[in-house]
Amino acid sequence: MKITKLIADDTYASNSKHAIWFNKATQGATLFSGLTAIVFIKYLNFESAIIFDAVTFILNGLIIFLLPVENQKPERSKAEIISWHQKFSDYFKFNPMAAKLDLLLAVSMMGTVAFQARVAGADQTWAALFSAGYGVAVWSAGFLEKRWSLKIPSSPFWTLLGVAYLMIGFYGHASWLAVGLFLLKDLAYWMVLHRISSHIQTDTPTSHIGGVTSARMTLMILILSVGEILVGSWAATVPLWVEAIIRCAVVFLVAGFLFVRKQIKVGGLNERASF
Repeated sequence: MKITKLIADDTYASNSKHAIWFNKATQGATLFSGLTAIVFIKYLNFESAIIFDAVTFILNGLIIFLLPVENQKPERSKAEIISWHQKFSDYFKFNPMAAKLDLLLAVSMMGTVAFQARVAGADQTWAALFSAGYGVAVWSAGFLEKRWSLKIPSSPFWTLLGVAYLMIGFYGHASWLAVGLFLLKDLAYWMVLHRISSHIQTDTPTSHIGGVTSARMTLMILILSVGEILVGSWAATVPLWVEAIIRCAVVFLVAGFLFVRKQIKVGGLNERASF
């Protein structure tokens, strides 16, 4: 993410543009992985998927290895070594609100893959479709955020996320309706996450963006991974509608807080999208 910070200028618009493109280039790949998974689930097998993954991994390594690199004497890095404690401290320092919303959003989405598998049931082709829809949402939300960022605060998208969870909880089963509901959920999620990423990149100095990104990704992986274990373990005992209500409660609390905060806030930065 440091590259996107380096090529952006000091404005929110430029940082937002490059932060969103970073998300699209990384998480947007789930569109292609989901479509590929459909082929393996319907026509091939798990062993074929492992072989395909290994081959593509090796090919990517060869491509990187063959990239031309200037033969020059390496210079000793003069960059300051930042401790892990400082990285996490900086994550909450430069934009505390964005960092807190980042974590709450991750909590609401924890266990995404297990949640998809739970709704898909025995035919995991549906899970692949949910995953492909997730990728579509990454790209679509980036397009919409660019056009709506200064017009709509994020609280409506938090609300939409909660409503989508409720509908999945009560109407979610392996069907095209579920595919549409997951797409709606993921679109709302990425509208919020693109905005949070834009704020974090804008407010974090270039000298600290690497450390902040490291701390942010560590917390995201921890929350989402623990979520996969929890959702997978309680699937046999906790009804889907109960899980949906829990997720919805987290999202609605954030949406309510942001709405009230928006009503009492005076002034503000109108050159950037608001929370």
